[in-house]
Amino acid sequence: MNRLATIATFAALATSASAQVQFGPTEAGDAAVVAFKVINSNFEDADCPSVRVAKWLEDGSVFAICSNGERFRVYGKISMKCSAVEKLGVAGCDNASVR
Repeated sequence: MNRLATIATFAALATSASAQVQFGPTEAGDAAVVAFKVINSNFEDADCPSVRVAKWLEDGSVFAICSNGERFRVYGKISMKCSAVEKLGVAGCDNASVR
């Protein structure tokens, strides 16, 4: 899925700054492995060479920080850069999410 389609999907589902984005369940397993698999199915390898830190969030999504510093949210089989997620007002994309 290209980035514009991903952004359009999030925009359609997030109707306000406090909206909860809901997607299908994310694959069970190690958060870093799951995040890396989904991110690299949606983005180029250079966007996330490897996942340095990942954490499951309460909504079943994963917050991940890549080795290049790029931050992602992973929902089901969809991943999105935090820079785009933050514009939609979706919480859980800050570094405090991994503490």
